[in-house]
This record gives sequence, structure tokens and C-alpha cells, in this order.
Amino acid sequence: MKMKYVVLSTVSLLIACGGGPNETKATNNSTAKVNSVEIVKGKKTPIAQEGIQNKTSNLKAIESNNQDPTMTKEQLDKAKAIIAKVTDKDMKNLKAGKLFKMHCALCHGFKGNMKINGAKDLTKSVLPLHEAVAQVYFGKGLMNPYKGVLEDAEIVAVCQYIEDKLRK
Repeated sequence: MKMKYVVLSTVSLLIACGGGPNETKATNNSTAKVNSVEIVKGKKTPIAQEGIQNKTSNLKAIESNNQDPTMTKEQLDKAKAIIAKVTDKDMKNLKAGKLFKMHCALCHGFKGNMKINGAKDLTKSVLPLHEAVAQVYFGKGLMNPYKGVLEDAEIVAVCQYIEDKLRK
């Protein structure tokens, strides 16, 4: 019985991170597809491999692209304005590491290198602070925007934490 809850928790985790083409939500009869395994009431059975090759190719293409061409000048300007208005006093009182663990670690991992559902390896990120702030504020790909979820100062603090603590 415990296995059923672990499996459904894992499916919920995948759904929270955006899921992918082969993931579906669990239905009332506790059936879910996750990668190449179908989970029916706690039992795993293999499913067809269609689409998995395309998903792998798409993720490799995403990982190889360090710059996001979809970030507009307006979004980058907004990010620069956010950074400019955040004071040292605002940053001093925030616990950026805790914020990162609460909001980012689900997909990026506690060390920033887990890469669940196409999430970037933050330890290898080369984005300048304003581009990182723009991506967190407006979202990117499967990543949801965090404007309205985190305050502007919290977004800057998390991006600064990634730059200072996680990058190698």
C-alpha cells in the first residue's frame, strides 16, 4: 500500500515540474504513464517507446542552448530595473538558500544540477544576472514565471545565490 503513495507522489512531482509528452496525470483508477513504464495501481509494466526518442532529442537541443532567444528587450530591461531597485538592505534580510530550496530545488535539485524535465544545470549556467532574473521573473520553457510568487527582491536574491554559491 505504501508503494502506491510513493508512485503517486512521484507522478505529482513530475506534474508540478511541467511533465512531458509521455507523462499523464493519475486518474481515479490510479493509472499513470511515466517515461517508458505504465503504473497501474502500484504495478509497473513497460509501454511503447514511441515519443521517447523525440523527447530525448528535444532535451539535448534545449541543454545545448545557453542563451534564450525568446527573451525580449522589454523583459531584459524589466529585469535590469528590478535589480536596480533592490537595495542591499532588502538582500541582507532574505535567506536566498532557503528560497532556492523551497522554490527551485524541485526541478533543479539542491545543488542545482538535477535537470528534471529539461531544467538547466545551474552549476554550468553562464547567464549574467539580469538574464537569470528575467528567466525567473517571466518563466522559460516549462518553467513557470515567478512574478507574483516571489517578491522582486527574492527573485534577485535567488539568482544571486545561484551565481555565488552554485556555479563552479
